[in-house]
Amino acid sequence: PEQACNDLMTYSLILSCCCYTCCMRRKLRKMLNIT
Repeated sequence: PEQACNDLMTYSLILSCCCYTCCMRRKLRKMLNIT
């Protein structure tokens, strides 16, 4: 059970990281489009 919980935490961490990167890229794109 402990291993599964660990995997879940790692997975959610990677997922949030990807989401954050996506959001930042969108913001950057908007900024570039404005200028």
